[in-house]
Amino acid sequence: MSIIVSGFNGFEQFKCVCTFLKDRNYNKSIHGNANLNCGTDNSVLNLVFNSFPINFNTTFAASWSYCLSYHGDTLWLFGYVGRKLNCIKNVKLPKGEKINQVSCSRRHILCVTETGTCWQYSLETDQLKDLSGILTTELQREDAIREFVVKVSCGETITAVLTDKGSVYNMPNKLELRGEKIVDIACGRSHILMLSERGEVFSIGEGSRGQLGHGELENEEEPRLVEGLAGLVVVAVVCGGWHSCALTSDGDLYSWGWNMAGQLGLYNQESRGKVSVQAIPQVVDWPDQSEIHVSKVACGARHTVTLLDDGSVWGCGWNGYNQLALAEVDSVDQMTRLPVDGSVRHIVCGPWSTCFIT
Repeated sequence: MSIIVSGFNGFEQFKCVCTFLKDRNYNKSIHGNANLNCGTDNSVLNLVFNSFPINFNTTFAASWSYCLSYHGDTLWLFGYVGRKLNCIKNVKLPKGEKINQVSCSRRHILCVTETGTCWQYSLETDQLKDLSGILTTELQREDAIREFVVKVSCGETITAVLTDKGSVYNMPNKLELRGEKIVDIACGRSHILMLSERGEVFSIGEGSRGQLGHGELENEEEPRLVEGLAGLVVVAVVCGGWHSCALTSDGDLYSWGWNMAGQLGLYNQESRGKVSVQAIPQVVDWPDQSEIHVSKVACGARHTVTLLDDGSVWGCGWNGYNQLALAEVDSVDQMTRLPVDGSVRHIVCGPWSTCFIT
C-alpha cells in the first residue's frame, strides 16, 4: 500500500505522517520531498509501507492544517494540533468504542462509533463531547425513538448528521424531509447535500455561489429538491467549499456552484473564463468526448478529483499548491488526466491537498 500526497503542507501535516511511519518501522520507502514544499517546487510525496494496521482506504481524512486516521478506538492526528506545529497526537474514545467513520473541519472532528454514538473532538480545547443525546426526539416523550448515527459531515460553519432512520440533523436541529429517507450526506463550507434512497438530491444552506443547484443564488432554510437532477439516479454526493458534485448510476458526473478556478470541469472553448457561477447541475464532459465511467469523486475547496473505473485519475480546478499534481499550472478548467503512478483505489481531498491511495 502507498499514499501519494500532493498539495499544501504548510503545517508539516504530511511530514508528520512520514515520521509516524518511520518511528514505528512501518515505512518501507519514501519517494519525493518529505517536506512537501509544494508552494515552490511542486513536489509530490509517495509513502510506501507494509504491515501497517490502519487501512487508509477508509480511515484517512485531511483538513487545512492537519490530517488524520483512526484504528479501533483511537484517532491519530498529524500536523497543527492544539496550537502546536509538527505534532503527532492520539485521542482515545471512552469505553473502548470503535470508530466507524470520521469527518473533520479546521476546528473540530466528528467520530461515529460502531454503536452509533457520535463524538466531537475540539482541537481548540482538547475535549471530547458526546453529541448523541441531541438525536433523541425533541419532545423527550417516554416513547421517544432513539436514533443511531451512521455518518457525519463537517463544513466550516455547518455540520450534518445522518441516522439509521434516514433522518438528517443540521446540528443541532432535525431537518423536515417530508417522509424522504436519506442514505448519504455531504457538507461544503456552509451548505449540505442529501441523497435519498430513491436517488434524488436535496440541498440546504448558503446558496450565494449557486452551490445549492436551484438556478438562483438564494439561501435555503429548508431542504429543497434539486430539480436539475430529475430523472437521474444519483448514487453519491460530494461537496467542495462552494461547489457540489453528484455521481449517477450510469457513471456520469454532474457539477454546479462556484467555478472561479474551473473546479466544475465545464470546459467550453466559446465561454472559457466567463462562467464563474453555474447554479444548475451540468454534466461534466471529458476532453476527448470518450465514454467514461466515474467510480469515485472527491472535492477540495476549489478542486475536484475523479477516479474512473479503468483506474485512471482525473482532476480540475485550482492547482496553486500542486493539489492536482500538475507542475507549473495554476488551474485547469477541464478534466485533465493526473500523472499518478500505480493503481489508485481511493482518493481523499483536503481543502488544498489530494491523497491518492494505491
